[in-house]
Amino acid sequence: MSNYNSYNKSTLKKTYIPAILTSTILLVLYAIIPSPGTDGTSIVTWVSTYWFGESQASQQQAWIVLPLIIWLIYHNKDKLSSCPKEIDFKGLLLLFTGILIYFVGLR
Repeated sequence: MSNYNSYNKSTLKKTYIPAILTSTILLVLYAIIPSPGTDGTSIVTWVSTYWFGESQASQQQAWIVLPLIIWLIYHNKDKLSSCPKEIDFKGLLLLFTGILIYFVGLR
């Protein structure tokens, strides 16, 4: 029984810590830091204002994206849960490359 608990703790550390770190970085970059070209607001604030603002009629289809993503995840939850849970540091390289491109684009 103790092997099971230690396996779960090590698995949690290996899978959830990178996910929490990545989510935090994305939250800071897109929801908190003001972005140039958006009147000094964050990208999330700018996009939601754009969707609710004067151009609301031309952006109505954007609201289908989040429910569609949730449905796809729910529909494929068995496939997703059966995938091997491994850490691949190539993803971090891709993440940091994207962050670098984001900051270069801010200039």
